Amino acid sequence: GLENAEEAQLRPWARWGARLEGAIFVWLLARRESGWTPASWLLGIAGVVLVLVPQPIINQSQRLVYANHDDLESKPWVKPAARVLGVVYLTVVALSTTGTEHDDSDDVLEERT
Repeated sequence: GLENAEEAQLRPWARWGARLEGAIFVWLLARRESGWTPASWLLGIAGVVLVLVPQPIINQSQRLVYANHDDLESKPWVKPAARVLGVVYLTVVALSTTGTEHDDSDDVLEERT
């Protein structure tokens, strides 16, 4: 949310970054094994930073997305929304790392009987 959105000059790769973020979310939630991956570590760190100190992430994301980031003003709700996004990131990480793994010991017992 920008106060002066009409002045924003979106960089060509900005939409691809949003799609990549969505793809990482889906991959983390849809994969069958639990545990930590580099993507979950990255998302977890970003989530903690967004919850505790969102402004550096907001500034960096605006630098990446807008060519004229210095000329743009964020709306007042952007910082609280970034904190909520941080909670979403942490929730996705928690859900993706606590999945159930298949236990092969039951299969071995069934084969022996």
